[in-house]
Amino acid sequence: MIINIIGKKLNNQLNYFNKIKDKSKILNKKNKKVIFYGSRNKFFIRKILNNTDIYILPSISEGLSISLLESMAMQCSCIVSKDSNISNLIKNKKNGLVFDLNEKSLIKCLNYLIFSKGNTLKNMQRSARFTVKNLYSNFNI
Repeated sequence: MIINIIGKKLNNQLNYFNKIKDKSKILNKKNKKVIFYGSRNKFFIRKILNNTDIYILPSISEGLSISLLESMAMQCSCIVSKDSNISNLIKNKKNGLVFDLNEKSLIKCLNYLIFSKGNTLKNMQRSARFTVKNLYSNFNI
């Protein structure tokens, strides 16, 4: 399993960032590869999203996230924090999942997607793309 984390750490969210970084060290010891890329341009992000099944937006606060819309357009299953302003875009268990901003809730969402039966993951990915396509008909997907 490879986990790609893209984005810059913000000074006002430094404690939150450090918690994620500490957890990644634990995962790296369990043969899970966690990569922190920092800020990247849209072409790099699109390349990463093209090979991604699950997109997580763990923001403490977020407006309308272009990265979320891009990941949905690229048919990623999305997990977003309940505390972000965009959690109303995600219809739980239809086009993504919403988690409470704590580790237990996030793990529950990840387990749901990773161990889902049948076409659950694929259906959620298709629904995510459909949502973006319907909301933004001029969106180039």
